[in-house]
Amino acid sequence: MHRGTCCNSRARYGPNVRFTITLKLLPIFLGTTAVVLLAALGLARWSFNQGFLDYVNALEHDRLSRIALDLVQFHEPTGVTPFPDLDPHTFMRIVQSHSPRGPGDEQRPPPGKRRHDRPFVPGSPGTPGGPGRPPVGLYNLEGHLIVGQAIEDEPTDNRSELVRVPVKAAGEVVAQLRTLPHRRLTTPRETGFAAAQRTATWGIAAVSLLLALVISLILARALQGPVRRAMGRVDQIVAGDFSAEQPELRSDEFGELSANLERLAATLDDHRKARQRWLADISHELRTPVTVLMAELHTLKDGVRALDTAQLESFDQEVTRLQHLIDDLYQLSLSEIGGLRYTFAAVELSALLESSRPNRMANDLRFETHIEPGLRLRGDSNRLDQLFTNLWQDAIAYTDSPGICRCTARRAGQRIHVVFEDSPPGVDPALLPRLFEPLLRTEVSRSRKYAGAGLGLAICRNIVTAHEGTIHATASELGGLAIHLDLPAL
Repeated sequence: MHRGTCCNSRARYGPNVRFTITLKLLPIFLGTTAVVLLAALGLARWSFNQGFLDYVNALEHDRLSRIALDLVQFHEPTGVTPFPDLDPHTFMRIVQSHSPRGPGDEQRPPPGKRRHDRPFVPGSPGTPGGPGRPPVGLYNLEGHLIVGQAIEDEPTDNRSELVRVPVKAAGEVVAQLRTLPHRRLTTPRETGFAAAQRTATWGIAAVSLLLALVISLILARALQGPVRRAMGRVDQIVAGDFSAEQPELRSDEFGELSANLERLAATLDDHRKARQRWLADISHELRTPVTVLMAELHTLKDGVRALDTAQLESFDQEVTRLQHLIDDLYQLSLSEIGGLRYTFAAVELSALLESSRPNRMANDLRFETHIEPGLRLRGDSNRLDQLFTNLWQDAIAYTDSPGICRCTARRAGQRIHVVFEDSPPGVDPALLPRLFEPLLRTEVSRSRKYAGAGLGLAICRNIVTAHEGTIHATASELGGLAIHLDLPAL
C-alpha cells in the first residue's frame, strides 16, 4: 500500500515537482497575514460603522438642541396650551432650517414636482425631519404629541434608544423633542463617505497582501539558505568528508544546527580513526602469538630443535594467550551489543568486594581494602564479580613491585563510590579519558609484561553502564592509576 501510494503521488505531481521550504512557507505566511489582516480590517470596519453612527446621532442631538432654543420663543408659560403660536408649518420650517445642507445631502425630487408642492400633514412620515433626516416630534411633559411626527408610532427595537432633548424655558423643562436614532447610513453624503472608506479599506488590504508576499519571499529565502548549507554539509558527511569547517556564527537554532553538524563530523572522524586503530591493534595482537607458534613449528620441522617438554610449554603459553584474546574479544563484542546476560537482584556489595580481593601476594604487592559494611545495590553478582576481578588484575599487571593495590568503598547519599588504585607507574594524563577504549596501548608509561590485550577496562565500562553507573580514571594519590566507580545504592 505504501509503495503504491508513493508511486501514485509521483505520477500525480510529476517527478520534477519539489515542495521546497519556500513553497511551503509562502502559503503559511500569506495565509496567516490574510487571516490577521481580514480580522483587523473587519474589526476596524465594524468599529468605524458604529463610531460613525454614534457621531451622526450626536450631530442629531446637537441639531435638536438648537431647535429647542428656537422653540422657546413660542412657549406661553401662563396659557393653557404650552406653544399656542406654534403651528405645523412653522415647526417644519424651524426643523428644516437646522438640517445640514450641502452637495449631495438632499435627495432630488421626481421630475415635475417641488418639495413645497406637497402640503405638510402632522404625523406624516419624514416631513418634519427634513430631507434625508429622521422625523421629529414635540411632546409635552405628559408625553402627548404637540406638533410634528408621532415618534411612538415608528417601529423601533428599543424605545430607550430614542434621541430625546428637553425644551427649557426659564430653566425649567416645558417640553421634549424626540427623534429616531440612526441605525444605518441613509443620506448620499453618509453613504458616499462610507463607500470611500470601504474602497480605501480594500486598497489597504491589497497593498498589505502585496507587502506580505514580498516579505514572505524574503523570509522564506532567508530561511532556505541555512537549510541548504546544512543539507550540503550532511551530504559531505555522508560521502565521508569529516574535515572540520567553521560553523555558522549565528545565535539561533540554525547556528546550533551548524555547530552540532561539526561535532557530529568530528565524532564520526574519531570513530573512523578508532575503528582503524582497532583493526590494526587486533591484527597486531593476533599476529604476535601466531608468529611465535609458526617460528616454533618451523624450527621443529627443520630439525633445529627437538620436541620436548619445554617446547610444549611454549606452545601452551602462546595458545593460552590466543585463547584469552579470543575470549576477551568475544566478551567485549557481547557487552557492546548488549548480548551479555544480566540477572538483577539485591547484592551485598561489601561482601562481594571482600571476596574478589586477591588472597595471595603477587609480585611483592600489598593489597588493602577499606570497605564500608552494609553496602547493597541491585545488580548481577556474576558480572560485578567479573568487574572487580578485572580491576584487581589490571592493578596487579600494571604495578611495579614492591607496590600497593587498594580498594575503597563508601556510600554517599543514594550512590556508592568504589575506587581501585595502585602505586607507580602511572598513566599519561592525556590518555586518561581514552583509557577505556579497546586495545589502547600505554606501554610508554605502564609495562605490558603481565598485561593482556587491553580489553579488560573496555569490558568493565560496559558492565558498569549496564548497572546504570559511571566509571572514569584519574591519577592516584599512591602514584599510579585510580579507577572510580559510581553505582546506585539500594
